[in-house]
Amino acid sequence: MKRSKSPAPTAIAPASPSELAASDLLGERVQDLVELWLRGVSPASAVSYRQAMHHFAEFLGLDIAGAALTLIEHYGKATVQAKAFRVHMLERKLAAATINLRVWALRSFVRHCKEAGLVQWDLAVKGVRSAAYRDTRGPGRDGVQAVLRSATNPRDKAMVWLMYGMALRRGEVLSLDLENVDGDRLWVLGKGARGQERRPLTIPKQVRKALDAWIKRRGDDPGPLFLSSHRADQEPHRLTPQGLAKVIAKLGIKAQLDRHVHPHGFRHTAITRALETSGGNIRAVQEFSRHRDPRTIMKYDDNREDRGGQIASQLADDAEEGEEDEGT
Repeated sequence: MKRSKSPAPTAIAPASPSELAASDLLGERVQDLVELWLRGVSPASAVSYRQAMHHFAEFLGLDIAGAALTLIEHYGKATVQAKAFRVHMLERKLAAATINLRVWALRSFVRHCKEAGLVQWDLAVKGVRSAAYRDTRGPGRDGVQAVLRSATNPRDKAMVWLMYGMALRRGEVLSLDLENVDGDRLWVLGKGARGQERRPLTIPKQVRKALDAWIKRRGDDPGPLFLSSHRADQEPHRLTPQGLAKVIAKLGIKAQLDRHVHPHGFRHTAITRALETSGGNIRAVQEFSRHRDPRTIMKYDDNREDRGGQIASQLADDAEEGEEDEGT
């Protein structure tokens, strides 16, 4: 007997208005609760977490407040919905890092509510195992130069210089405000930092030149350093991760690079080039890249040198010489 294929998981029907009436007191304040949660994480994480909640809300067919309420209304319902969302992302073949980020965001929100005494549970949804391999290539030095030549917008050129010349992460670039550019110092909100904890980094002259050109175009109004392109009837706002990714992808196409370019690729190239120009000085490059664990830099160094490939070639040459000796 042929087994019928099970239907793809979908979100269960949201509660009706009458069912939600019992939780009106919480429902009226749930958006405030979301904003309070996001203010408790770093600005970069807040952007990613808000996007994660937005995708969860889309899956449920609700707004963000409704999706947030779903996560704290009832333990069983929250677990079922979150697990269905996880399966939905797997079926769409999203990257493991993307799935894990969105799952982590949902768990973070529920944990925040637990600490506030609103729920008594944690969200029992696991992430997915990701591959251990790290692609550290990036666009390469020639690719970076081609992108810089193709960047006619001073905003885009300044962002590329920050990601390459100072190895800034995407979130570090997007969280910058005009006031963080302070002479030859740039006050950067580091990875995992909370609130307004920033550290000063020295700005190289080439990066400073690109920043000056952009600030001259931008104006001296306080607020986000990098603004999105906007229509005349819209207020400018901070550039989003998705907006930055689109900008960089278009620059890669314009520069006629033979591979897709993403923002973090400039940081990869910067770290790899730093290892090359410093003669493999792990400690100095760790300071430049601001990685906590030097083993991360060692992965870049191993990929740069391809030591495993060198050993494989030596063994293959050795075996080939043995075959030739037997044939003579």
